[in-house]
Amino acid sequence: MSDTPTTTGTTNRPPSIFDSCEPRQDVLTGELAEDQFAASLADVAHSDDAPDVYADPRLFFEKTYPTSGLQELLTRLATRFVGAHNDDYTGTNGILRLDTSFGGGKTHNQIAAYHLAESPSAVPDLSDFILDQDIADEYTDAAALGLDVNSAVFVGTHVDAEDARSNYDDPDAPATKTMWGEMAYQLFGREGYEFLRENDENRTPPGTTKLERLFERNDNPSLILIDEIAAYLEQAAAVEIGDSTLAKQTNTFLMSLLSATQNNDKVTVVLSIADTAFADQAEDVRGLVSETISEFNSISDRVEGSITPTEDNEIAAVLRHRLFESVAEDGRDATVDAYMSLYTGDRDSFPDSATNPEHRDRLEDSYPIHPTVIDTLTEELDSLPSFQRTRGALKLLSRAVYRLWQHQSDYQERHFVRLFDMHPSDGDVRSTLLRLFSSVDMDFEAAIKADIFSEDGTANAEEEDRNWVKNGHPPLGTHLTTAILWKSIVKGADGRGTTRRPLRHAIANTEVELAHYDDALNNLLGEGRRSACFYLHGDNGEKIQFKSEPNLTKLIDSVVEQLQDGLARRHLEEALDEALGQGSLNVIVGPEEPHEIPDTADEAHLCVMDFDTVTITDYETVPEAIQTLFKNTASSSGGQKTPRVFKNNVVFLAASANDVTDAKRTAERVAAIKHIQNNLGDQYELNTEQQDKLGERLDSAKGTLDQDIKKAYTHLYFPTGDGLAHRNVTTDSTIHQSVIEKLDEAGAIIPEGEDAYGVDWFEATIWNVGSTSMTTRAIEEQFGKRQDAEILLSPIPLRKTIARLVREDGYAYWDEEQKTGYYTPETTLTATDHELDDAKNLHAGLSYQDVKLSQSHTLYTSLDELVDDVGSEIEWEEPDEDEEQEDETTDDDDEGTGGSSGGGSGGDDEPEPFSKLIEVRTSEPAHVSRALQEMRADIADELTSAREEYDGHPDELTPIVEGVWIHLDGADAWKGAWFTANKLSNDEDFAEDTMMDFDYEANDGADSKSEFEVDFNGRPEVFASHLRFNMEPEDLANPDGGRTAEAEFAIEFDEGDDRLYGDTFDLLDELLAVDNAFTVTMHTQIRVIESSEVTQV
Repeated sequence: MSDTPTTTGTTNRPPSIFDSCEPRQDVLTGELAEDQFAASLADVAHSDDAPDVYADPRLFFEKTYPTSGLQELLTRLATRFVGAHNDDYTGTNGILRLDTSFGGGKTHNQIAAYHLAESPSAVPDLSDFILDQDIADEYTDAAALGLDVNSAVFVGTHVDAEDARSNYDDPDAPATKTMWGEMAYQLFGREGYEFLRENDENRTPPGTTKLERLFERNDNPSLILIDEIAAYLEQAAAVEIGDSTLAKQTNTFLMSLLSATQNNDKVTVVLSIADTAFADQAEDVRGLVSETISEFNSISDRVEGSITPTEDNEIAAVLRHRLFESVAEDGRDATVDAYMSLYTGDRDSFPDSATNPEHRDRLEDSYPIHPTVIDTLTEELDSLPSFQRTRGALKLLSRAVYRLWQHQSDYQERHFVRLFDMHPSDGDVRSTLLRLFSSVDMDFEAAIKADIFSEDGTANAEEEDRNWVKNGHPPLGTHLTTAILWKSIVKGADGRGTTRRPLRHAIANTEVELAHYDDALNNLLGEGRRSACFYLHGDNGEKIQFKSEPNLTKLIDSVVEQLQDGLARRHLEEALDEALGQGSLNVIVGPEEPHEIPDTADEAHLCVMDFDTVTITDYETVPEAIQTLFKNTASSSGGQKTPRVFKNNVVFLAASANDVTDAKRTAERVAAIKHIQNNLGDQYELNTEQQDKLGERLDSAKGTLDQDIKKAYTHLYFPTGDGLAHRNVTTDSTIHQSVIEKLDEAGAIIPEGEDAYGVDWFEATIWNVGSTSMTTRAIEEQFGKRQDAEILLSPIPLRKTIARLVREDGYAYWDEEQKTGYYTPETTLTATDHELDDAKNLHAGLSYQDVKLSQSHTLYTSLDELVDDVGSEIEWEEPDEDEEQEDETTDDDDEGTGGSSGGGSGGDDEPEPFSKLIEVRTSEPAHVSRALQEMRADIADELTSAREEYDGHPDELTPIVEGVWIHLDGADAWKGAWFTANKLSNDEDFAEDTMMDFDYEANDGADSKSEFEVDFNGRPEVFASHLRFNMEPEDLANPDGGRTAEAEFAIEFDEGDDRLYGDTFDLLDELLAVDNAFTVTMHTQIRVIESSEVTQV
């Protein structure tokens, strides 16, 4: 391009388009686009929905310009109609093909043919449309004497392959299945259909002879109009008929129909060929469909001559004639001179074709429409099946002229109708654009709103416009982006889009310096921060074009810069909570004051430090904030600090200063993406594919954030005898689980599933040196107080250890609540004269289920210490000689039950076996592990109550699970339900005993209230197999919609299939309490029975 500013001098300025041209009145009022372009052959023939301009034959012909193609068509039809009426064969061909290579006027011509046949008297002057005056007169006379042409209209897009019925307003119309059945009825009514009924119902095409017999049943000639046949054949190819298809059968019928039109004037077929209109689809059609379309085209090729509704060299003239009442030749010539001077004066800035002398002729022929507009409409868009050339061009240009004249005060220096006059702010233009976008599978609607035009004037092009308009220039941003949009629709040989030289040709005005266009384009491509387009791509060697996919990185970055304070932090906190997962430690996130960490003996705490409070740069130096929390407690915020008692129950996790920055940045991107998703349709227009990709970006960002958090939170501090020790935590699972694993690796915890520990460890670590007794509560507290002890994650290993000490190591245990003691078997008493066997409430051995950790339960170093301390509570029995034998018998009967005398003493009146039903439920939704833990605690209390009610020894009772019920609900319950169903159905212990109910509903929140519902009742393996978690229609529940789900799992065991409580709950915990983030409510029924009644263990 030349560096010299190019403008036209004031003395050579061409006249404006407003001075040289006068549009037609219906164009100026905007009526043309609303009424003239809704042509539908099917509506005209089969319904009352067609606009008057098409449905009313008199009005139709008054508004119709008689092109040479239309005149030729109607002349041939009238000739054959008259020939049939006179029974004098004209020798003309019975199949007339509308050549739609241009695409313009096809439907218009077919409607004209329909009205000629149905209402010849309504044509104001047949001689305007029929080339032969004699034929026009003969047809007029024949119609007056009774000639009544039978007509049939078959539009492939109006019917489908399963239902060929065209007119549902006709109560007598049969449910036709084929083209031939429908045509027979339309031509000759019920009588005609009955003649071909068997062929229609069996979908077997009639042969030529039968068709000839059908046409001979009526004296009048017949006209058959066939349109959109390619679309019908594509559908018909999917309908199998024996070894053939309906498409093949239809082609066979068309061959027979072709033969039936030969050598007579009884029937005439007007059809449109399929290859041009169906070119893009045909490339994708495989196998039989493409073969069928090829066969159909070969049928049409047998026609001797075709009719072109509008020739290529008539295009500009037709458009100008229909749009403008008058065009001044002197204004045209002056404009052409000025623009040829512009193009030839700076040849490097324009395409070679624009600077050739022949281009003057193109400018003259198309004036006042610029040739680039004609080329775009008739060469590029015409290749799309959804764009009908003449109709589409007239519709768009009528709206362009209407808009131009509506705003002529703003456009005084306009000389041509340009591409950018077909602007998406116009509703008709926008609807056309949307249809074109669909044809090329490229949705630019979001690009329009973000970059070209928005109702509130915030599009990027409009922002760029303001930079120019305020200085007296045209809105260059709008001119450029609109023109580029039209060039981005069709993919040519060298791809979509345009380059700078043809773009200048399409938009350059003699009154604007060419350099301004380049400056504006550079800003739109990214140099102008405020006006850089989200969807505009290219330049620097690439074609300039809009794409349906925005530059998501750029979009997200721009939103990140505008995020409200705290929004990213909230996402970071949510991600941290997710990354932590579930586990045995009580998690406290972000403690800053001592009172926020309970000083408790029976619960260990994982304190996750807020990254704004503590970050680690030197792990060997424990941060002061952590030291303060570790050493102190308080009753309230700002309260008096006191030394923390149970220091061993607190561990700390802190983030690395170097890595937390990455997590913050990723959280900002997550927040930005969520912001975009939550404002779709308001601030951001993204199509389905773009939304899917944005969702993928969100999933990826969330995954990255999860990894960033795990990478950052790696510094673990835990208590030891020497203070707080440090370990690095890394994980591929959850942070919580990795902390447990690291503590276990360091020997700092007693894991939940650990077995009983030995006496040496116990006495060295837990037992108070020199003490002869300790309450079990005091023993438990030792774990929290002593930093050299392991952290106790669960009381069960301690209970098992206490039971082992009593069973094997000479310790004794006293239950003050039950007034019962336990001791090591084979222990002897030395501190009393009583015999040990005479103690009614002392028993050998101890089960860990009977161990409680409380102030009323005490462990002694020996039985003698126990007797010495609680001797008055021991019940001694003084048996006489007569009862000794009975006691021995009773002892033998009770062997293995702990020696209880309450389990039954024999005799004729045996008591009923003990049985008690326990039912417990969780108080609120919780993760499975927590729910089971809560129920275990309640069950333990209920078991204690049951043992108190039982007359025998507590060890004689066994809890059996009768059923467990698991309930999930909420928006994300589908995934939780699938996870649970999959786990339970694949476990042999639960699969056969589990049933489930599942209800799901999702809606899009729109006025249409589109809803999706699932109601499932049955076995979980069926649900898990056929309704997988990834089948949930999450996209339906857009930001305005919602989704709800509810699932109920019933695990109910058969009577006699005694499932031990402990084993069953352990299995459920192992199955369901890992790798999930959903919450449940649960309840269970436990039956406590005597061990002797258990049928299966």
